[in-house]
Amino acid sequence: MAGESPGRAQAGPGSARKPHQYTLRQREELRMEGVTDVQSFGENEVVLQTQQGALVVRGSNLHIAHLDIESGSLVIQGLVDGVDYLGESAGERGKGWLKKLFR
Repeated sequence: MAGESPGRAQAGPGSARKPHQYTLRQREELRMEGVTDVQSFGENEVVLQTQQGALVVRGSNLHIAHLDIESGSLVIQGLVDGVDYLGESAGERGKGWLKKLFR
């Protein structure tokens, strides 16, 4: 299963970043380009900011096997149950997560 955002964002001049896209292999390895930030991560959820907006990856035994923010590449391994683009920014979602942590 491969996903690609419609109207892919193009990397700026002189930038090494690739357009936002992802590939999911057998639900066990998610390779993604166009990642600009990781807001939060855990075994069951990874919240990212991408060139196309906030995104959440849900599953079990998730771990970040590779991350290079400068080039925008990310590899998540584990059992992936879903990849969802969020209506809110990842920063707002991350704040909610932090609020719960520090209650």
